[in-house]
Amino acid sequence: MLRIEIWSKDTIEWSLEGSGDWLQYQQASIKLRSLFPDSEEVELVLGGDSVRTVPLKDAMEEVKSLGGTQNLMLCDKKYEKMMMFVYYG
Repeated sequence: MLRIEIWSKDTIEWSLEGSGDWLQYQQASIKLRSLFPDSEEVELVLGGDSVRTVPLKDAMEEVKSLGGTQNLMLCDKKYEKMMMFVYYG
């Protein structure tokens, strides 16, 4: 199971729970582009000190390629806007 959340300045703005199927990722991809309309890149946070910059256009594929093995986050450099991927069950 997968819950995807969008946070902006400590406030949750959007959430979607599902099985992690292609449709859920497609909906998240649309939201991701609207969350970062002027960005070319986002930060992919895998936990702790594991942070890397990825092109926005490839960000969702990067998330899917990790196979739901760990929770992660896509965010701006200031950590003000973020999309969190929480895997459970």
